[in-house]
Amino acid sequence: MAKVDWRPVVETTISEQVHHYASCEEEANSCSFQLWKIDAEGEDRKVDYLCTLIRHTQAVNVVRWSPKGLHFTLIADVEIRTNLDTGDVLASASDDGNIITWVFDPKPAKPTFGEDGIEDKESWRTKHMLRSATSEIYDLAWSPDGVYFITGSMDNIARIWNAQTGIYVY
Repeated sequence: MAKVDWRPVVETTISEQVHHYASCEEEANSCSFQLWKIDAEGEDRKVDYLCTLIRHTQAVNVVRWSPKGLHFTLIADVEIRTNLDTGDVLASASDDGNIITWVFDPKPAKPTFGEDGIEDKESWRTKHMLRSATSEIYDLAWSPDGVYFITGSMDNIARIWNAQTGIYVY
């Protein structure tokens, strides 16, 4: 198991379809968040680091899985990720006023030069990068069908976005 430098966690979210979760740490200038996999078979519990997603320029405040979640298929005892419906979508928002929607990238993860030595096991790419305003975004929630999401920011405005197109709705 990888050694993890534990810091206060300000946000976590768990995919309902599979045992994956995302976490943001309360750290000055933490512009990233981590994805983890939880294996829970019977009495045994195992948590594996998957990757760190870096794209924000200020602290990440919220990370949420689309209600469509993650889908996996087992082929010849090898776990293969598959896209169903709208696919795997994760949204993050931060103090920089940006919302990023992320999708799984089937290409092998690339090592990041100068990182702390924990190797990424999977890759995610940006689907949309949306600019909310000059205000920090503190919360995000998906519509039940995963087509829209709403954000709440420090300017006291709730904004609705189309997750599939990246267009501001209201």
